[in-house]
Amino acid sequence: MELAFMGTKAVDDFHIGTKAALAGGTTMILDFVIPQRGTSLLEAYDRWRDTADAKVCCDYSLHVAVTWWSDKVKKEMETLAKEKGVNSFKMFMAYKDVFMLQDHELYAAFSQCKEIGAIAQGAKKMLSLGITGPEGHELCRPEEVEAEATQRAITIAHAVNCPLYVVHVMSKSAAKPIAAGLGTDGTHYWHKDWAHAAKFVMGPPLRPDPSTPGYLMDLLAKYVEP
Repeated sequence: MELAFMGTKAVDDFHIGTKAALAGGTTMILDFVIPQRGTSLLEAYDRWRDTADAKVCCDYSLHVAVTWWSDKVKKEMETLAKEKGVNSFKMFMAYKDVFMLQDHELYAAFSQCKEIGAIAQGAKKMLSLGITGPEGHELCRPEEVEAEATQRAITIAHAVNCPLYVVHVMSKSAAKPIAAGLGTDGTHYWHKDWAHAAKFVMGPPLRPDPSTPGYLMDLLAKYVEP
């Protein structure tokens, strides 16, 4: 709600958005805070809270993006978890020099999530290959890149035994390492209701293969938690 992101701003504010949520039967939302690189996570969180508290019509919670890494960020993550109730952090694998974390930073951030009992969220998109028109949206984001980013996030999370949930899954190539990861760590992060899960999907873009949703559901149906 009211999110300013990469030169755009969300149309819905906390009042309109949560009012619409209630009208549709949703009684709680999870919004997220995106601090600018080099700025305080705590200060950004407090700003979001001040904005939301004055407008919300339903229950809400916030998770926080880790857009850079330092000892200060590490300490602020602990403060957010222990004093503010934040139990979910978002890490970008795109938007180089703006929000993206390098692999060693992801490792450190995941390690801290594990230490403080929080969950890491990997957002996977890819950088433009020079195709700037809307018609190139899917063309410049091949499945291989989505799959590689998914596998990399899972590998790093497993290395530190950190819980991870992956958003924006749009291909079989990305679903396979997730299914394999579920079989490895025994944690089920995917909602069983496709209609519910789809509400959170924005990008990578929808793939032309109509069998992908069914394939994803088959994987989930066959998975048995140990």
